[in-house]
Amino acid sequence: EKVILPKATQIAERAFYNCKLLNIVEFPEAKTIGKYSFLGCSSLSYANLSKVDSIGEQAFTNCRALENVHMPSVRFIDKKAFNDCSLLNSFDMSEVLFVGDEAFRGCEKIRSVSMPKIDSVGNYAFEKCRLNQIIIPKVHGIGTSAFLNSPAEIVEIGENIKFIGANALDKSEIVRISCKDVPKLNGTN
Repeated sequence: EKVILPKATQIAERAFYNCKLLNIVEFPEAKTIGKYSFLGCSSLSYANLSKVDSIGEQAFTNCRALENVHMPSVRFIDKKAFNDCSLLNSFDMSEVLFVGDEAFRGCEKIRSVSMPKIDSVGNYAFEKCRLNQIIIPKVHGIGTSAFLNSPAEIVEIGENIKFIGANALDKSEIVRISCKDVPKLNGTN
């Protein structure tokens, strides 16, 4: 099943909740995706959300067939938004300012994260992602275990960093980390 809503500006809470046969969604004018909108849509493989600014809590949780999301305008990704989307591998996060707790937890196909405008990365946000590179030059805060079990070799953190939570980069394989003037490190490894 394919759903194209060319004029929809908002996808309401639970709008497509548990639609097992839904495969492709295109909402070129939508600005917000509500909580649980696509939770459990196990066949969903592609989402075109070109103007979305905000993705709600658990909006795509357990969409295990989801591989690609086109969301170049998204700035706010709530907690567990893409939790356990194990095939997710392609998305543009160039405008993202906030990633909530567990937002991409278990997205094992993601290899690189580049968020040039990010301000805050939540607790466990990218846990179990197989990242080899993390580029977050403007981040102010990195939550507890944010990148736990990500074998990142290259990590770039800018001078704006104020807080790095416990185990934020635990079990990584850092070869190069770029970070200067860090005022507070709280229990990092």
